[in-house]
Amino acid sequence: MIVLAPTDSLSVCLSGVSWLHCVIAAVCLSVCHIGSNLSGVYRMQLAPGHYVFVQTKSKLFKNSASGHPEFIMSTHSIVRSVVTDNGDS
Repeated sequence: MIVLAPTDSLSVCLSGVSWLHCVIAAVCLSVCHIGSNLSGVYRMQLAPGHYVFVQTKSKLFKNSASGHPEFIMSTHSIVRSVVTDNGDS
Protein backbone atom coordinates (compact mmCIF):
# COMPACT_ATOMS: atom_id res chain seq x y z
CA MET A 1 0.00 0.00 0.00
CA ILE A 2 1.29 3.45 -0.89
CA VAL A 3 0.09 6.46 1.04
CA LEU A 4 0.83 9.96 -0.22
CA ALA A 5 0.04 13.20 1.52
CA PRO A 6 -1.71 15.92 -0.52
CA THR A 7 1.46 18.04 -0.25
CA ASP A 8 3.76 15.45 -1.86
CA SER A 9 5.49 16.71 -4.96
CA LEU A 10 6.07 15.07 -8.32
CA SER A 11 9.73 16.00 -7.90
CA VAL A 12 10.13 12.54 -6.31
CA CYS A 13 9.83 11.18 -9.86
CA LEU A 14 13.15 12.78 -10.68
CA SER A 15 14.93 11.06 -7.80
CA GLY A 16 15.00 7.54 -9.25
CA VAL A 17 11.74 6.08 -7.95
CA SER A 18 9.82 3.63 -10.12
CA TRP A 19 7.48 4.62 -12.93
CA LEU A 20 4.55 3.13 -11.01
CA HIS A 21 5.22 5.33 -7.99
CA CYS A 22 5.29 8.39 -10.27
CA VAL A 23 1.92 7.43 -11.77
CA ILE A 24 0.41 6.88 -8.31
CA ALA A 25 1.80 10.23 -7.14
CA ALA A 26 0.34 12.00 -10.19
CA VAL A 27 -3.09 10.44 -9.63
CA CYS A 28 -3.01 11.32 -5.92
CA LEU A 29 -2.10 14.92 -6.64
CA SER A 30 -4.78 15.22 -9.29
CA VAL A 31 -7.45 13.80 -6.98
CA CYS A 32 -6.35 16.06 -4.11
CA HIS A 33 -6.46 19.19 -6.29
CA ILE A 34 -9.52 18.46 -8.45
CA GLY A 35 -11.47 16.01 -6.27
CA SER A 36 -11.59 13.14 -8.76
CA ASN A 37 -9.63 11.44 -11.52
CA LEU A 38 -10.37 9.05 -14.40
CA SER A 39 -7.29 7.28 -15.70
CA GLY A 40 -6.61 6.31 -19.25
CA VAL A 41 -6.98 2.65 -20.13
CA TYR A 42 -3.87 0.66 -19.25
CA ARG A 43 -2.84 -2.99 -19.59
CA MET A 44 -2.13 -5.26 -16.64
CA GLN A 45 -0.86 -8.86 -16.78
CA LEU A 46 -2.75 -11.29 -14.53
CA ALA A 47 -0.88 -14.44 -15.56
CA PRO A 48 1.39 -15.47 -18.45
CA GLY A 49 -0.64 -14.89 -21.61
CA HIS A 50 -3.59 -13.29 -19.76
CA TYR A 51 -3.92 -9.52 -19.86
CA VAL A 52 -6.71 -7.18 -18.88
CA PHE A 53 -7.21 -3.61 -19.97
CA VAL A 54 -8.21 -1.56 -16.92
CA GLN A 55 -9.42 1.96 -16.18
CA THR A 56 -9.31 3.51 -12.70
CA LYS A 57 -11.72 6.07 -11.29
CA SER A 58 -10.75 7.86 -8.06
CA LYS A 59 -12.63 10.27 -5.79
CA LEU A 60 -11.60 12.35 -2.77
CA PHE A 61 -13.91 12.23 0.24
CA LYS A 62 -13.83 15.08 2.75
CA ASN A 63 -15.00 15.34 6.33
CA SER A 64 -18.45 16.94 6.20
CA ALA A 65 -17.86 18.96 9.38
CA SER A 66 -14.31 20.20 8.84
CA GLY A 67 -13.99 19.98 5.05
CA HIS A 68 -10.57 18.33 5.43
CA PRO A 69 -9.67 15.41 3.14
CA GLU A 70 -10.28 12.02 4.77
CA PHE A 71 -9.58 9.38 2.12
CA ILE A 72 -9.43 8.58 -1.57
CA MET A 73 -11.48 5.69 -2.94
CA SER A 74 -10.62 4.13 -6.28
CA THR A 75 -12.42 1.56 -8.38
CA HIS A 76 -10.74 -0.41 -11.13
CA SER A 77 -12.92 -1.50 -14.04
CA ILE A 78 -11.86 -4.19 -16.49
CA VAL A 79 -12.50 -2.83 -19.97
CA ARG A 80 -11.34 -5.91 -21.87
CA SER A 81 -9.66 -9.26 -21.18
CA VAL A 82 -7.20 -10.84 -23.60
CA VAL A 83 -5.88 -14.40 -23.43
CA THR A 84 -3.19 -15.40 -25.92
CA ASP A 85 -2.25 -18.96 -26.93
CA ASN A 86 1.50 -18.49 -26.87
CA GLY A 87 1.80 -16.30 -23.77
CA ASP A 88 2.48 -13.16 -25.83
CA SER A 89 0.14 -10.24 -26.21
